[in-house]
Amino acid sequence: MGDDGWSIVLPVKDEVQYLRLSLPSAIRLDPDEIILVLDEGETLITPVAKEIVERLNYHGLRILYVARNPVWRFHQGYVRRQGYLAAKHEKIFTFDADTILSPQVMIGRDMVGTDGITFVTFRKKLAVVGFVQTFRSLVYDARRRIPQRRILSASKVRQPFIGIYWLFLPYYVDLIREEVVSKIYNGEDTLAQQLIEEHAYYKHIHLDNVLGCVSLRHENEDTSWRQEQLGIYLGCTGHFNTNPLAKSLNFLKVFLYVATKVYPHVLRGFFMGRSYPRELAEKIGKHTYADMIMYSKRNEGVWHYAFP
Repeated sequence: MGDDGWSIVLPVKDEVQYLRLSLPSAIRLDPDEIILVLDEGETLITPVAKEIVERLNYHGLRILYVARNPVWRFHQGYVRRQGYLAAKHEKIFTFDADTILSPQVMIGRDMVGTDGITFVTFRKKLAVVGFVQTFRSLVYDARRRIPQRRILSASKVRQPFIGIYWLFLPYYVDLIREEVVSKIYNGEDTLAQQLIEEHAYYKHIHLDNVLGCVSLRHENEDTSWRQEQLGIYLGCTGHFNTNPLAKSLNFLKVFLYVATKVYPHVLRGFFMGRSYPRELAEKIGKHTYADMIMYSKRNEGVWHYAFP
C-alpha cells in the first residue's frame, strides 16, 4: 500500500516576524505534519509557533532542534536535510519562512515521485517593499515573459529553484549524497540542478505559470555579498581576455546587472576580480558560476574558495 501522506519541512533561522504569516499559510494546505527545523538552543521561535498552531487548531506540528555539524560547511543545508530525513512521508514540501504560500502549490503533490520527478518548483512573486525592490520585481516579471528557449536555443536554460518546492525523498537521497552536499558553502538548490543535469532518470519540473508564493523580503541573490560574488566571477572570467570586443561585452554584462537589477555591488566585485593575482583568477575563471555559488564564501570581508 502506497504512502498517501505528505509532510512540510520548514527551516526557520531568525524569521520570527515572518512566521506569523508564513506558518498559517502552510497550515491552510492541511499537511499531515509540519516539521519546524530550528537551531539547537533556539528559544524565540518555538513559543510563537506553538501559539499559532493552537490558535488555528492544528495538531501536526513537530519541532526538530539541530546542532551544528562540523563536517558540514553549509549549516542551513544541513538543517534542511535533517528535516527531510525526519519526515514521516516520502512526499515533502519545503519553503522559506519569509514567504506566504499559495494553495496552487498543491498541484505538485501528484507530480513529484512519478517518472523520476524529484523536484517540482513554482514561480515566486518578489517583494515590492520600497522603490528598488519594486523595480527588481517588475524587471523579473518582464524577463520571465521573454521566450528564452528561442533566444538561447543553442544552450540549455536552467529552470530556477526559488526556495519553495516539492521533493520525493527516495529520489532526493539517492541523487544528492551527503558526502557531496556537505562540501558546499551555499547553494544546495544549485547543486541539485547540476546533479539532475548529469543524471539520466531524475527530473526537475518548474511550473512557471503557477504562482507558488509571495516573498516578504528581498531575495538572497539581491544581497550585497551575492552581488559582489557575481561581480568577482565576471571579473575573473574576463581577466585575461585580450580580445577588445570580448572585453567590452563582458563589461556590458556587468553594466546590465547594475542598471536593470540595481546591483551596484556587482561593479565593485568586478574590479575586485580584475585585481586578483593571476593564479587565483585563473582558478575561479575555469569554473562555472554555479561552482562559484557553491564553493566560495565571504567571512568578515574576505572571500574564501574551496573548489573541488
